[in-house]
Amino acid sequence: MLLQQKALRMRDAGKPHLAVSAEAGRALSNVAIELCSSFEMGPSVSHSPYVTLERMRDSLQYAIGSLVPLDAPERQQIPGLPSRQKRVGGQEASVTVRTARSRADSYAEYVRNSFIREFDTRSRVIVGGTGYVDLFPSVLSLELVGDSTVYLARRELALLRLLQSPGNEDDLADALRLLRQAAAKNDLVLVLRRLRDAGPLSAISRDARQILQRRTSPDLLRTVELQVLEAAADLLTPTEARSGLEAIKESLAAGGPPDLPGMWQLAVLRREVAWRAAAALGNMCNGETEVSEMLLAELKTEHRDHQLFDTAVHRALSVLDWQPLPDDEKMAWAAIMLSHHDRLPRVTSVIADRLGRTEPPPADGSSLNLLIHNLNLALKGQARNQTSIEGAELVREMLEDVRSKAARGEYSFGGISPGDVAAGFIVSTGSRDLWESLAAFLTDIRVPRDARTPAFERLARAEVLMPQESAELFRAHAQQLLYDESPFELDSPVRPYPAALRFLAVFELLEDADVYAAIATMAGDSGAIGRREAAVTAAILAHKRPLPALLALVLPLACDGNPEVRAVAGRALVLLQSPDDHLGVVAHRRIMDLLAEDGILVPMVVLRELGDLSVALPSSLRRRVEEVSKSHSSQLVRARAKEVVAQFGQG
Repeated sequence: MLLQQKALRMRDAGKPHLAVSAEAGRALSNVAIELCSSFEMGPSVSHSPYVTLERMRDSLQYAIGSLVPLDAPERQQIPGLPSRQKRVGGQEASVTVRTARSRADSYAEYVRNSFIREFDTRSRVIVGGTGYVDLFPSVLSLELVGDSTVYLARRELALLRLLQSPGNEDDLADALRLLRQAAAKNDLVLVLRRLRDAGPLSAISRDARQILQRRTSPDLLRTVELQVLEAAADLLTPTEARSGLEAIKESLAAGGPPDLPGMWQLAVLRREVAWRAAAALGNMCNGETEVSEMLLAELKTEHRDHQLFDTAVHRALSVLDWQPLPDDEKMAWAAIMLSHHDRLPRVTSVIADRLGRTEPPPADGSSLNLLIHNLNLALKGQARNQTSIEGAELVREMLEDVRSKAARGEYSFGGISPGDVAAGFIVSTGSRDLWESLAAFLTDIRVPRDARTPAFERLARAEVLMPQESAELFRAHAQQLLYDESPFELDSPVRPYPAALRFLAVFELLEDADVYAAIATMAGDSGAIGRREAAVTAAILAHKRPLPALLALVLPLACDGNPEVRAVAGRALVLLQSPDDHLGVVAHRRIMDLLAEDGILVPMVVLRELGDLSVALPSSLRRRVEEVSKSHSSQLVRARAKEVVAQFGQG
């Protein structure tokens, strides 16, 4: 059992473990149970001690077999392991059966407790204790026997603790560790995102410091550890960030992060996680130039031009802070943009954006791609619009093609959005020629939301005039747009249709009462997506058309349990607050609370909106921003708060 424990821990660490499992199997085959001494059993046990020993041996054999692939040569060296047929169709080992029953019982109890909390809302007393359910005994059994199903059990234990956690730092940090040890990289991404958004941030920094203390060697620094280090970068000291960056550089020099236990992933995808983490840590320890040089070396020496590499480097460059880079480094990236734009379009895009350069035209030179390229430059203000009558006709044909296919029951998801191209054409040129075709496209209920939403969103945020004929068409179809469903929707969509609501409300194509009713409907949605859409609608209206009673709808959203809803609602509060009424006073207090939140998302969004104000901040709000600039856990939030303080002065 000790040898099997060693094999499992070596597998956890990404080290070769099959020889140790084989040694455990050979040692187990030498055990003669009938020669073992008898021992006393508990009063509730009816079978002999030899039956217990046989069950222990069977469980250990199954555990050894679970770590040794069926086609591994080492399997032939281990006598007594269950065959392929026995593993597939035979009876499971007793420890596996017991843990499965225990896990099922725990889940059943969790569901029962959740049911009581959801439906027994009138009772003030919880009968039967706290209702906390844990899977630790089941996980411990699998850990002790060394069975490979422990990875799934670790993940289940982490998720169950996260769902029941009241926000305790110890529990959350332990859940992060369990997800790392379960190799649950996708779940880990979601949890890290939520903790960064809403806190406690200390749970992330605590797990990151454990990684820096114990798992910095190249064979131990896997993608899951790197995910935590990237998330924790702005929560660490410069010395800690430097330690993490040096470990990543060593890992990349040794070939990059190893595969997770029992998994295989393309090397470029594993290296991408390392590049992103290096960029995040480099930003915090004056290592931006080192990371830039590392990525330049990847581009120059490897000459990779496939899509995955393009995406991977693009994401790392998007994380990197370009401001401290020396001029010669920026010039090197400008040269890459000119020489690689045909093979690495996404890398080219981020270079142009960070350096404020004009992006080179697409390599294929097709009419559509050139049109989109020119539209993007015009929308960024980097060039005069060079579209033509032929371009407008091309867009019109695209719109009609989607409509005709939708009428036949055909639609292809993804790719270029003709509606968004048409909206961009109108916004960048001020042309009225496309409005008729675009209005017919956007009011065609047979065209799915996926094709119409980008255009609605762009127009709702733009400064553009609409011809009267198109406005009348939208008014006539307003209720249908909001509440009817396209036959192509894959999931149950939010109703009313949020993007259409924002567009109609901004252009005053709905009665105010209908706008209030639609926002209130989404604000009362049981799902966070609907409530977030309500907050986004209110925030856009606060910018474009602040309705008198909008503040009353936004205040509850600013207290929502979801951090994304609170953040967007906080933007609206900044614009809608007024010291002249009671709700304005309440909004001011809520903004103060949002700035003091432990997470990053909410205070960062509110600070950005405060920084865009053209009027001075009230003294109490300015003092709160100053406090955030000194005491917040995140260096990014502190830096943004300092910018706001400097903008409005200390007085």
